[in-house]
Amino acid sequence: MEKTEWIMSLREQVKKISALPFYKKRFQAAGFEPEDFCSLEDFRKIPFMDTKDLQNDLEEHLPYGSLYHPDTGQWTMGNRQWIGGTDENYFS
Repeated sequence: MEKTEWIMSLREQVKKISALPFYKKRFQAAGFEPEDFCSLEDFRKIPFMDTKDLQNDLEEHLPYGSLYHPDTGQWTMGNRQWIGGTDENYFS
């Protein structure tokens, strides 16, 4: 994959996750605008997250957190969904 294609693919993923409340809040707090993503330098502006961030989200959005979709019963992490249980239940 060429660098341009790689950046375009990343841009699409960033745009997708920016619609989720968890990421939207984090991007706004960091001053990151997904629409402006067009280079590897922009990629460095994406805020990191850790387990504590996910724990805080869960506490703010009981009982499952903002990444949970009640219609599907699945958690969304960008383009990956977690059905629950074991690592075998991950898929892209």
